[in-house]
Amino acid sequence: MYLKKRDQQWRCALKSLKRANIFNLPNEWGQIMSNNESSQEPVKIGEALLRVGNETVLLIDDEPMMIRLVTKMFTKSGYKVVSFLDAKKALLHFATQGQDYDLVITDYDMPNLNGNELAEQLNGILPNIPIILMTGCDKFVNEQSRHFHSIVGVLKKPFKHQEINNLLTKALNT
Repeated sequence: MYLKKRDQQWRCALKSLKRANIFNLPNEWGQIMSNNESSQEPVKIGEALLRVGNETVLLIDDEPMMIRLVTKMFTKSGYKVVSFLDAKKALLHFATQGQDYDLVITDYDMPNLNGNELAEQLNGILPNIPIILMTGCDKFVNEQSRHFHSIVGVLKKPFKHQEINNLLTKALNT
Protein backbone atom coordinates (compact mmCIF):
# COMPACT_ATOMS: atom_id res chain seq x y z
CA MET A 1 0.00 0.00 0.00
CA TYR A 2 1.18 3.50 -0.68
CA LEU A 3 -0.21 6.99 -0.15
CA LYS A 4 0.17 9.79 -2.66
CA LYS A 5 -1.32 13.25 -2.98
CA ARG A 6 -2.67 14.05 -6.43
CA ASP A 7 -4.88 16.98 -7.42
CA GLN A 8 -5.36 18.01 -3.77
CA GLN A 9 -6.68 14.52 -2.94
CA TRP A 10 -4.86 11.78 -1.07
CA ARG A 11 -5.01 8.48 -2.95
CA CYS A 12 -4.20 4.99 -1.85
CA ALA A 13 -3.12 2.02 -3.87
CA LEU A 14 -3.76 -1.14 -1.91
CA LYS A 15 -2.45 -4.32 -3.42
CA SER A 16 -3.92 -7.41 -1.88
CA LEU A 17 -3.38 -11.08 -2.46
CA LYS A 18 -5.64 -11.32 -5.49
CA ARG A 19 -6.62 -7.77 -6.36
CA ALA A 20 -5.52 -4.17 -6.40
CA ASN A 21 -7.73 -1.33 -5.21
CA ILE A 22 -7.11 2.36 -5.75
CA PHE A 23 -9.32 4.74 -3.83
CA ASN A 24 -9.42 8.28 -2.54
CA LEU A 25 -8.65 8.69 1.15
CA PRO A 26 -10.16 11.04 3.65
CA ASN A 27 -7.86 14.08 3.78
CA GLU A 28 -7.26 13.38 7.47
CA TRP A 29 -5.25 10.24 6.58
CA GLY A 30 -2.82 12.18 4.45
CA GLN A 31 -2.59 14.89 7.08
CA ILE A 32 -1.80 12.33 9.76
CA MET A 33 0.97 10.80 7.67
CA SER A 34 2.47 14.19 6.86
CA ASN A 35 2.26 15.56 10.43
CA ASN A 36 5.48 16.19 12.30
CA GLU A 37 6.69 12.80 13.59
CA SER A 38 7.98 14.30 16.85
CA SER A 39 4.68 15.86 17.89
CA GLN A 40 3.21 14.36 21.07
CA GLU A 41 -0.16 16.09 20.69
CA PRO A 42 -3.26 13.95 20.08
CA VAL A 43 -4.15 13.63 16.41
CA LYS A 44 -6.41 16.57 15.59
CA ILE A 45 -7.76 17.20 12.11
CA GLY A 46 -10.03 20.23 12.10
CA GLU A 47 -12.42 19.46 14.92
CA ALA A 48 -11.86 15.69 14.77
CA LEU A 49 -9.85 14.22 17.63
CA LEU A 50 -9.10 10.55 18.09
CA ARG A 51 -10.51 9.37 21.41
CA VAL A 52 -7.71 9.84 23.95
CA GLY A 53 -6.78 6.78 25.96
CA ASN A 54 -3.99 4.91 27.65
CA GLU A 55 -4.98 1.37 26.72
CA THR A 56 -2.70 -1.13 25.00
CA VAL A 57 -3.67 -2.18 21.48
CA LEU A 58 -2.50 -5.20 19.50
CA LEU A 59 -2.50 -4.23 15.82
CA ILE A 60 -2.22 -6.83 13.05
CA ASP A 61 -2.09 -5.98 9.35
CA ASP A 62 0.03 -7.33 6.51
CA GLU A 63 0.40 -3.82 5.01
CA PRO A 64 3.31 -1.86 6.55
CA MET A 65 1.76 1.48 5.57
CA MET A 66 -1.47 0.63 7.40
CA ILE A 67 0.53 -0.39 10.48
CA ARG A 68 2.36 2.94 10.33
CA LEU A 69 -0.80 4.99 9.87
CA VAL A 70 -2.86 3.34 12.61
CA THR A 71 0.10 3.24 15.01
CA LYS A 72 0.68 6.96 14.50
CA MET A 73 -3.00 7.76 15.02
CA PHE A 74 -3.13 5.81 18.26
CA THR A 75 0.23 6.66 19.84
CA LYS A 76 -0.38 10.38 19.36
CA SER A 77 -3.57 9.96 21.38
CA GLY A 78 -1.92 8.13 24.28
CA TYR A 79 -2.37 4.49 23.36
CA LYS A 80 0.43 1.94 23.46
CA VAL A 81 0.51 -0.04 20.21
CA VAL A 82 2.24 -3.36 19.58
CA SER A 83 2.04 -4.31 15.91
CA PHE A 84 2.60 -7.39 13.79
CA LEU A 85 2.70 -7.86 10.01
CA ASP A 86 2.12 -11.60 10.38
CA ALA A 87 -1.07 -12.96 11.96
CA LYS A 88 0.53 -16.23 13.06
CA LYS A 89 3.35 -14.41 14.86
CA ALA A 90 0.79 -12.13 16.50
CA LEU A 91 -1.16 -15.18 17.65
CA LEU A 92 1.94 -16.78 19.19
CA HIS A 93 2.70 -13.51 20.98
CA PHE A 94 -0.89 -13.18 22.19
CA ALA A 95 -0.84 -16.74 23.56
CA THR A 96 1.74 -15.69 26.15
CA GLN A 97 0.92 -11.99 26.61
CA GLY A 98 -2.75 -11.61 25.74
CA GLN A 99 -3.61 -10.35 29.22
CA ASP A 100 -1.53 -7.23 28.47
CA TYR A 101 -3.97 -6.02 25.78
CA ASP A 102 -7.19 -4.07 26.05
CA LEU A 103 -8.09 -4.26 22.36
CA VAL A 104 -7.12 -6.02 19.14
CA ILE A 105 -7.37 -4.35 15.74
CA THR A 106 -6.78 -6.69 12.82
CA ASP A 107 -7.05 -6.71 9.07
CA TYR A 108 -9.40 -9.26 7.55
CA ASP A 109 -7.58 -10.18 4.35
CA MET A 110 -4.15 -11.52 5.33
CA PRO A 111 -2.06 -14.46 4.15
CA ASN A 112 -2.23 -17.71 6.14
CA LEU A 113 -4.92 -16.59 8.59
CA ASN A 114 -7.85 -14.25 7.88
CA GLY A 115 -9.39 -11.91 10.43
CA ASN A 116 -12.26 -14.25 11.37
CA GLU A 117 -9.91 -17.19 11.89
CA LEU A 118 -7.58 -15.02 13.94
CA ALA A 119 -10.48 -13.66 16.02
CA GLU A 120 -11.64 -17.20 16.76
CA GLN A 121 -8.20 -18.21 17.99
CA LEU A 122 -7.66 -15.01 19.98
CA ASN A 123 -11.04 -15.53 21.62
CA GLY A 124 -10.01 -19.08 22.56
CA ILE A 125 -7.00 -17.65 24.39
CA LEU A 126 -8.72 -14.68 26.01
CA PRO A 127 -12.52 -14.76 25.78
CA ASN A 128 -14.23 -11.43 25.29
CA ILE A 129 -11.14 -9.50 24.16
CA PRO A 130 -12.66 -6.69 22.06
CA ILE A 131 -11.66 -7.01 18.40
CA ILE A 132 -12.05 -4.47 15.61
CA LEU A 133 -11.82 -5.92 12.13
CA MET A 134 -10.49 -3.74 9.27
CA THR A 135 -11.11 -4.50 5.62
CA GLY A 136 -10.47 -2.87 2.29
CA CYS A 137 -13.16 -4.98 0.65
CA ASP A 138 -16.07 -5.83 2.91
CA LYS A 139 -17.65 -8.34 0.54
CA PHE A 140 -15.40 -10.92 2.24
CA VAL A 141 -16.64 -10.01 5.69
CA ASN A 142 -19.94 -11.74 6.23
CA GLU A 143 -22.62 -10.60 8.60
CA GLN A 144 -21.74 -13.40 11.03
CA SER A 145 -18.24 -12.01 11.58
CA ARG A 146 -19.70 -8.72 12.76
CA HIS A 147 -21.11 -10.44 15.86
CA PHE A 148 -18.71 -13.33 16.34
CA HIS A 149 -15.65 -13.91 18.49
CA SER A 150 -15.77 -10.59 20.36
CA ILE A 151 -15.72 -8.57 17.11
CA VAL A 152 -17.22 -5.25 18.17
CA GLY A 153 -17.25 -3.81 14.69
CA VAL A 154 -15.86 -3.65 11.19
CA LEU A 155 -13.93 -0.69 9.80
CA LYS A 156 -14.06 -0.35 6.03
CA LYS A 157 -10.80 1.11 4.72
CA PRO A 158 -10.38 3.97 4.29
CA PHE A 159 -12.08 4.83 7.58
CA LYS A 160 -12.62 8.23 9.14
CA HIS A 161 -11.84 9.37 12.68
CA GLN A 162 -15.50 9.32 13.67
CA GLU A 163 -15.88 5.69 12.60
CA ILE A 164 -12.90 4.51 14.61
CA ASN A 165 -13.89 6.70 17.57
CA ASN A 166 -17.33 5.08 17.64
CA LEU A 167 -15.80 1.61 17.67
CA LEU A 168 -13.17 2.56 20.27
CA THR A 169 -15.88 3.84 22.57
CA LYS A 170 -17.92 0.69 22.03
CA ALA A 171 -14.93 -1.63 22.53
CA LEU A 172 -13.30 0.05 25.52
CA ASN A 173 -16.40 1.08 27.47
CA THR A 174 -17.93 -2.38 27.63
